[in-house]
Amino acid sequence: MYRKVAASELAKFLSLISHPERILIIEELSHGELDVSGLQERLKISQATTSRHLSLLKAQNVVIERKEGRRVYYHLAVPLLSHWLISGLDIISKKAVQEKPLNKAFSVAKKLWTSKSGPA
Repeated sequence: MYRKVAASELAKFLSLISHPERILIIEELSHGELDVSGLQERLKISQATTSRHLSLLKAQNVVIERKEGRRVYYHLAVPLLSHWLISGLDIISKKAVQEKPLNKAFSVAKKLWTSKSGPA
């Protein structure tokens, strides 16, 4: 019974972070806290979309907000999540050995996400 409950909760969590823009938000926040406009600018997505994703991530305690005056800054509740996602690239890159463009994308993304100042 406990394993089923744990598996169900993990499935819900994986479903939450399974959106590409949410993964990008998590990776951007792995480099430090940002506000909505900072994330929007880096990811080239609308403010409404950025806010919607942050709201979902906040509701599930993936991100935490910090208010400073009128600005709200977000950071990862568990920074290790970013490393876990990057490790996922190693797993999926093994299935894409024959697809050079896909391997290149994984390699570049991993390099950018693991650097302290890499762009999106």
